[in-house]
Amino acid sequence: LDNPSSGIASLGKNLVCFAGRNSIFKAKYTEITVGTTLTETLTVEKVETGVNQGCYSPDCLIPIGNTLCYLTYEPALRIISDPDELKGLNPITLSNPIKPDFDAETWTNIHGIWHKNTIYICSPVNSKVYMLETIENAEGQLRRYWQPPQILPIRCFSIYGGELYGHSNKVPETYKLFDTYSDISSDDENLPINAVAAFAYNDYGDREALKDFDEFFVEGEIRSSVKDLELTIGYD
Repeated sequence: LDNPSSGIASLGKNLVCFAGRNSIFKAKYTEITVGTTLTETLTVEKVETGVNQGCYSPDCLIPIGNTLCYLTYEPALRIISDPDELKGLNPITLSNPIKPDFDAETWTNIHGIWHKNTIYICSPVNSKVYMLETIENAEGQLRRYWQPPQILPIRCFSIYGGELYGHSNKVPETYKLFDTYSDISSDDENLPINAVAAFAYNDYGDREALKDFDEFFVEGEIRSSVKDLELTIGYD
């Protein structure tokens, strides 16, 4: 390698090695016969890539079946299924719908994982988690969409017993993620319910257009002895 390694992953029969901010190498073992002996030879090729298209860190290499997803120094979240897709502008870029957010984010100590049709990547510096979900319809067509960034103090992820866990970026604690739909849990009956209306990124309309609404629906439960229910809405 011509720079310090920034990640190694397998892609089919090829080994893909990232080095520095720009360099990517692909290596492949090929069977050859020398006399009567069957052996293997290793061929290494440097891929012609652009500036800052190298992998950001080993922790952002996310294997998804026969494909590989990774964050580049641009920054951009890219996905490939063949090493030849690394050349030039060929890699599919998944982060373009939220490019301003990616450009403004601090990706130091990033960690990514694939779990239940969703790519999770965390920014421990800002305690944010970005989630890219994938849906497949009956015809086999895929649609990807970004969920709103979650405010979660996660340093890295792990999967145990089929469940997703996040390890704190501040204290020695581990959290089982998305176990319930409640943002808070408390035995204090007087504690207000902190409900958040979060909207996914709109990939079909104009992201610069002003979004507004004039109605808001809230549902809850109260005791029969309670006459009034106070509701406070904080908008924007």
